[in-house]
Amino acid sequence: MFKRKSVLYTWCLSYGLLLLMMVVMCIMLGRNARNQLISEYKSITQTLQKQSNNAINDYFDELERCAYEISNDYLVNDFVSTPDPSGSKYYNLQPIQQSLSVYALQSGGEVSRYLYMDNIGRALSSDAIFRLHEFYASLGLEAAMSAGDFTTLLQDYHYNELYVFETGGKSEALMLTSVPLVGGTPKGTLVQVMNPETIAGMIQSNSAVEDSTTVLLDSDGSLLSATGDAAVAELLENADVSSAEDSEITLGGQLYWILCPSRFRGQ
Repeated sequence: MFKRKSVLYTWCLSYGLLLLMMVVMCIMLGRNARNQLISEYKSITQTLQKQSNNAINDYFDELERCAYEISNDYLVNDFVSTPDPSGSKYYNLQPIQQSLSVYALQSGGEVSRYLYMDNIGRALSSDAIFRLHEFYASLGLEAAMSAGDFTTLLQDYHYNELYVFETGGKSEALMLTSVPLVGGTPKGTLVQVMNPETIAGMIQSNSAVEDSTTVLLDSDGSLLSATGDAAVAELLENADVSSAEDSEITLGGQLYWILCPSRFRGQ
């Protein structure tokens, strides 16, 4: 009887150990599968992120190319450098406006460009000319800065500087370039207004997961574009995210993988 119980205990112990080993193996296999899935997801995301990175770089390279050409244009510099333009000088505004129209066609409406001329206190676009207060109102910056601060901003020197303003619950991103770009006090400013939806489209088209949340910030932490869950986007915007190529951050008990486009890295 004792021997029979001993054998029974031995079998129970053996089966128990075997069951425990199977549970441990299942846990380990599950973790390995999860880690492998995360690794593959990261690899796919990194590839897609590089595509977004290239698209964003190309977008800003085009802005800088246009800024360089316009700020170095002879007619532009000649007009803005004339303290009190005469009637004949105003004829030069027509070819300048035509040049802005060409750039508008090339960008397909993704970027709005304005040439502010301090000598006449006007801003020229591809299809209109604005008084300073009209220009200020057309950009919708009333909630972001005063008209006086806007005037000062236009009169300061800028070398393809990016400014992001919160206006009416959305971000307004401007790139400012002084005219002339080099050599003396600025006489004018090229203002390029970016379309946040264009930048968001670049990111969404290369998203590894449908309806994922993506936030693009500049080097100062200002929001350029956000897609997906607004609450998560706000958490990411307010988080202290590393500017390294990739990093991890935990918010609200959830782990997020952060990828930094090379254009904004290390700034």
